[in-house]
Amino acid sequence: EDPSFRLLEEERLSNLFKIIRNTLSAYEYKVWELYLSGCSTPEIAKKLNTDSKSISNAIYRIRVKLKESLNNNRND
Repeated sequence: EDPSFRLLEEERLSNLFKIIRNTLSAYEYKVWELYLSGCSTPEIAKKLNTDSKSISNAIYRIRVKLKESLNNNRND
């Protein structure tokens, strides 16, 4: 594996996580982390002490925000 390729990929990944962190609210970021770790909507709701509908809404907002943000950054 080419070290320069790995460095470039690490930089891209770092930039991606910065975009995500700056795009999502603190609550949405917590939901996103749990969702990515494989938790189901009811599991996330239980961990965050909220109802499943709130989590479903947050996941929808996350998808919309990230899609828009990533598309905007791609065009820059």
